[in-house]
Amino acid sequence: MRISKFRYSGSPEPYLTGLKRLGATEEETLVVEDSSRGLNSAVAAGIDCVIVYNDLQKHRTFHRLAIESKL
Repeated sequence: MRISKFRYSGSPEPYLTGLKRLGATEEETLVVEDSSRGLNSAVAAGIDCVIVYNDLQKHRTFHRLAIESKL
C-alpha cells in the first residue's frame, strides 16, 4: 500500500480520487468523519460531512469548523 502525501494534510485529493473511482458525484455523497482534518478535507472536496464523536473527540467541538466550512 502506498502512503499518499495528502494523507494528513486535510487535502481534498483522497475524496476526489474516491469519487472518480466510484463514479460518484459530490452531491450524492456523504462523508462520515471523526476528525477536523477529515472534515476540512471533505468540505474542500465539496462533499457534505457528518462528524461522529469518539472517545478521543468527545470533548471537542466542531461547531466553528462546520460554520466556517459553509462560508
